[in-house]
Amino acid sequence: MCTTFAFVAGIAVMKQLSPFTVILTVNLEPVYTILIALLLWPASERMHPGSYAGIALILACLFLNGWWQRRLDARKVTEPDPLAQG
Repeated sequence: MCTTFAFVAGIAVMKQLSPFTVILTVNLEPVYTILIALLLWPASERMHPGSYAGIALILACLFLNGWWQRRLDARKVTEPDPLAQG
């Protein structure tokens, strides 16, 4: 029952969002979990410095990808379709 609900909900979400956004959200679940654990238990939740560097690298790549995609989209010039005028 729970698996069926998750599957149906996932399909409904994919109708509203791009598949890339959905998969990105699912794959970043460990990062969300670590950040929530740091907020809830700041004194007892300690990780290796490399783990924090890895999270920072993942988040930096995500933001750079979004910035780069917007930059590429801004450069695209949309030419009018000559057959559409008529």
